[in-house]
Amino acid sequence: NQKFPFCDVLIMCAAVADAKPAVVHLGKLQKSDFKSITLEENPDLLASIAAKRRPDQVLVGFAAETQDLLQNARKKMAKKGVDILYVNDVSNGAIFGSDSTRGTIITSGGTIMEVSEATKDTLAQVLLDQVLFQLS
Repeated sequence: NQKFPFCDVLIMCAAVADAKPAVVHLGKLQKSDFKSITLEENPDLLASIAAKRRPDQVLVGFAAETQDLLQNARKKMAKKGVDILYVNDVSNGAIFGSDSTRGTIITSGGTIMEVSEATKDTLAQVLLDQVLFQLS
């Protein structure tokens, strides 16, 4: 966060979890205490950092979705303030633990680029090409 003002590009991964338990217990819970878990929203790190961005910085984010991929991705782009967003369908655990991915790259300029089955290294190169295009 301290170095963000000095960078030209920020690439953030998707959140590990959108929510966390509202109450943290220091000790072990007994099975008889397993009635319910109240959740609270985790901070949105990308959105909070993006709020402090310079106009010439390029921000890249990721979104894991299970339905309405493009619609939800566009909402996330607007909410988070990113220039490039890679969204993929993670239904049934797809892509987790895999070296390959498939999804869609969306840019703030309106470009939509389908990424068919590709290695994550290849995706990284494609995303960096999009970053270079936005920087120029």
